[in-house]
Amino acid sequence: ENDNEDTSSPFRLGNMYSSGKIVSKDDTEAFKWYKLAAERGHALATNIVGLCYEEGDGVPKNDQEAVKWYAKAIEYGNITFGAYNLGRMYYYGKGVPQDYARAFELFTQANGAGNSVGHSAQIPVRHFSPPRPAFRNSRSESNDRLPNRPESAG
Repeated sequence: ENDNEDTSSPFRLGNMYSSGKIVSKDDTEAFKWYKLAAERGHALATNIVGLCYEEGDGVPKNDQEAVKWYAKAIEYGNITFGAYNLGRMYYYGKGVPQDYARAFELFTQANGAGNSVGHSAQIPVRHFSPPRPAFRNSRSESNDRLPNRPESAG
């Protein structure tokens, strides 16, 4: 990550607008500042820009753009989050063709990053299996192995 003033100042402004602390919460303004920091090489901001595109926070949803920014996050050194999030995109086929093998490679890369947050990416690797239809009954919800797995249309 490039921590010089050119990347960290816009990143901090993005955090301020995103959290609503010090200034009024404004997702569009937060996205603008995160993207500026990301374009200047800030690795964490690059991953956040991907999340914004994926979730539609401050910018219209666009899975292809999310994939692009997650890949840049890995390139800029944010391997734990970038590889995990890019792996999710391949796992679910969001913005890219569904590819479980590529997803597994990315989850493994995220785990191997040696980061203190790496444990959050271990869940999919330990329990890696392709999604299967979720069955529901009146007494319980299905237990998904990955967060936010889409329901099957069946």
